[in-house]
Amino acid sequence: MKMKNVLCFAFCMLIMMSLQCDKLAASKWILSQSHLYPPSPPNCASMPYLVTSGNNKTVAIWFDGGGQPLGYGSMHSATLDSNLVDNQGELNWNYTSPVAYNVLLPFTTQTHPVGIDAQGNALTVWTDNDNNILVSRLPVLESNWNTFPNPINNKLNNTSSKVSNPYISVAPNGNAVVLWTKTINSMNFQTVANVYNAQTNAWKGERVVYEGSTDELSNINHVAVDEVGNAIAVVTTPNRFLKTSVLNFETNNWTSIKPLLLDATNAQVSATMDSEGNATLVWIDDYNMVYGISLLSKQLNYSNKFLLSENGNTFFSVPVIKNDAQGNAIAVWPENLEGLGSARYSRKTGKWTILAPHDLVNKIPVNISLSVDVHGNAVATWAIYRAATEFIQSAVLPLGYPTWQQQTQLSPNMEQNQNPHVVITSSGTVVVVWENDIGQFLSGIINSSVNLHLFPYQPYVAPLIKEILPLHPRSFRIKVITNHYLSQKEYVHRLTWVSSLDQLTTHYKIYRNGKVIDTIKAEGHTFTYEDRSRTKYKKEAYGLTAVVKSGKESLLIKPKKQ
Repeated sequence: MKMKNVLCFAFCMLIMMSLQCDKLAASKWILSQSHLYPPSPPNCASMPYLVTSGNNKTVAIWFDGGGQPLGYGSMHSATLDSNLVDNQGELNWNYTSPVAYNVLLPFTTQTHPVGIDAQGNALTVWTDNDNNILVSRLPVLESNWNTFPNPINNKLNNTSSKVSNPYISVAPNGNAVVLWTKTINSMNFQTVANVYNAQTNAWKGERVVYEGSTDELSNINHVAVDEVGNAIAVVTTPNRFLKTSVLNFETNNWTSIKPLLLDATNAQVSATMDSEGNATLVWIDDYNMVYGISLLSKQLNYSNKFLLSENGNTFFSVPVIKNDAQGNAIAVWPENLEGLGSARYSRKTGKWTILAPHDLVNKIPVNISLSVDVHGNAVATWAIYRAATEFIQSAVLPLGYPTWQQQTQLSPNMEQNQNPHVVITSSGTVVVVWENDIGQFLSGIINSSVNLHLFPYQPYVAPLIKEILPLHPRSFRIKVITNHYLSQKEYVHRLTWVSSLDQLTTHYKIYRNGKVIDTIKAEGHTFTYEDRSRTKYKKEAYGLTAVVKSGKESLLIKPKKQ
């Protein structure tokens, strides 16, 4: 009887995967016939980046090195909203005002100059020709960037000092962290950060995260944030150490984690952080070894170190890691002569699952970009070198699939294409931008492509196997507050939480001891509820669910004490 059940389950899974494959096969990439930028080439556009918000707004940023001193240029941007394609089948990009001029051009795509919050407000960062770190903000309904009046770094004291490689990460509630390198002199450097409070629209001030001698200088900074702005900053140094610091947003204090001794001299690292502040890291070292590791929230020691591959390649691309709404992560990296390597990390079990390399016919992927949606579907893009040309490819890893699907070539063979960047929007549409150098020295344009509704709002799962519930609220906390009134005291149970990532959420139900005591409309990103006049020593069991339009409730979550 048990064997019969197993066979029935396997049969249902095959049907489910077949139906989802049909859904994916029906999707189609739309290549924009007119390039995104510039309106009339030639020009020197390069290094495009993409971010997308929970309300389906996508922002593209890129650099232009034309018409300015060598090494400097300008920054430009465009946006996509829910109306992705116009009547002629073209991508409906809306140009914004130029972001900035006199911008120090980044030498690598590993920095990330733009971020976006859940409501669609974007922040972008750059270095100017006077060693200032500047930030500009694009409000959700506007087309003009507003630059903060003052640099976010302290004024440098001597001509030998310089700042470079700013990296920004923006939390869903709008708080943000910028990390950059400050070279003090020929002997010493610092990794420096500044934190943005969206509620006050103010920066908290420059803080030193890490400092050392220039012989251990890392040109690559990486920072990731959770739902409220707590962060992890990661730096690898040539003296075989992975150095990490974590930020408490409220106190603006950085805490150093014990450095991790690496097996090789150098490593390329990427990090992600989930809504609860748990971080997952992946790196490739000089011995071509690929590792994954975790740093759980409020812990000062790493855990779950795992060897993912002995065949990585550090020359062509860095590893990339992203997580879904549940904290599960997907990591990708280049494999020597095997193609695209990848693995899944389960937050629940703390274990990695290595996927079979995606065969690229003895080609190594370059400039890998990855996007993972809230449910766990993933899309990767990369460039392939062939003779004197480069072209852009993509592949899809649907939730639950053991291998990558639908490898697609997005650009012609006989062109110079590189530096792709990909996002999955909240509607399940995939957007890709990349650089096309059009075969001329210092001359490039930005192209784009979209796959409309590649993923359904909810990935298909056979109803007989599993019912899909709405996504639950996040960061549910409880704190006991004591109010003093003359000779009396009142005990208040203050509940706080962060909104569900489920776009169909209409309200939240608050439970006490198994019974609903109130409902709260799903308006906003963070919520506070006070249950007043409670008994001091009586234990109360609270719970919280998210409810969608159909009336379905998410799993009930319990609060953690603050």
